Amino acid sequence: MRVFGPSFVLASLMFTLPVCAQAPAPAQAPSAQAASTPAATSYEGALAEGRRLLKSGDAVGAARAFDAALSAKPNDAVALSELGWAVFTAKDYERAEDVTMKAIMRAMGNARLKSANWYNMGRIQEAEGNKEAAANAYKSAIKAQPNPSASTRLAKLASSETSEDPLDVSKLEGPFPSDTKLCDRLKPGARAACSCEKVAALRPAAPYADAKLCTAKQDEDVRYVLALQTKAGWFGRELASSTETSGKFGTRPAFDVRSAEQRQFFSGPAPQLAVHFALQETTGTDTGSVTTDEQRLMLCGIGGSGAPSCTRSILETRKETGHPPVSVAIQIGPEAVLEAKSASSKLSLEDRVALGKHQVVFP
Repeated sequence: MRVFGPSFVLASLMFTLPVCAQAPAPAQAPSAQAASTPAATSYEGALAEGRRLLKSGDAVGAARAFDAALSAKPNDAVALSELGWAVFTAKDYERAEDVTMKAIMRAMGNARLKSANWYNMGRIQEAEGNKEAAANAYKSAIKAQPNPSASTRLAKLASSETSEDPLDVSKLEGPFPSDTKLCDRLKPGARAACSCEKVAALRPAAPYADAKLCTAKQDEDVRYVLALQTKAGWFGRELASSTETSGKFGTRPAFDVRSAEQRQFFSGPAPQLAVHFALQETTGTDTGSVTTDEQRLMLCGIGGSGAPSCTRSILETRKETGHPPVSVAIQIGPEAVLEAKSASSKLSLEDRVALGKHQVVFP
């Protein structure tokens, strides 16, 4: 799995991808045909293990696994991308910058991967306090391929924001005249496919006219997008992203909107919408398979702009084969304060950001 939230981050970020997310669409492993040799099998297994470790909060262990993938397949663009994000998550910014630049150079023929790597470079530069270099990296990401996450962070840099909103409250992309046009925006390439469907658990009332779940696929990337309709048109924001691969070490995702609660959690021009959703992934291993089930919350609302906005996706529970469950207690108070608490040390960088008390302000 990748990111919940930002859509072009490569490893365990969280549309997270996927962190930021977003995670993001993440870098993908080669197709199952490539796994016919021992070296390819070692490569696929190391990638799968690295992604699992990064998602569980073990960035150092993940980096070791991605290094092993590179030993099996030297200079591989996907493994370099994953390694760059892992060492960034471990706050080894110097190595993260070096590895990510190598990943950019190796991905010259792949616009999607190149855009994701430039986004990652922007995050690295931001962490090091290099705002101008970060802005240039985000511009490169957008030039390579439309990248909503890079556009959002570039806009924040341009507005001279000095601190990052831990909840990443952002306006949804739109408006679009129809859900079909929204899907067209989610398809970055000719091979991409997208569809929007009604979901039984997602039936908001006014000021929303309708709501759907859109699923966009390109190659092995899968993005799950919340689509909300108001009088102005359709708006969308990524809930989560994943990969769908075949073979012994393949990943099979399953997404589900489990519930949606619309009420006045705190004062505002319209009731807020709390969407609870889950992404389950089953990944093959040398000894069988590992299943991870994460339930997350995204809080949406309408502020003075009149356009819908949502927070990042916030982890509620995670269950993984062979590991103790992880839980985060979330409370939304009448003073527009969201508080997230967890005693677990097994949280990814993106999930740790959401811990604490945060003011919710919908623009």
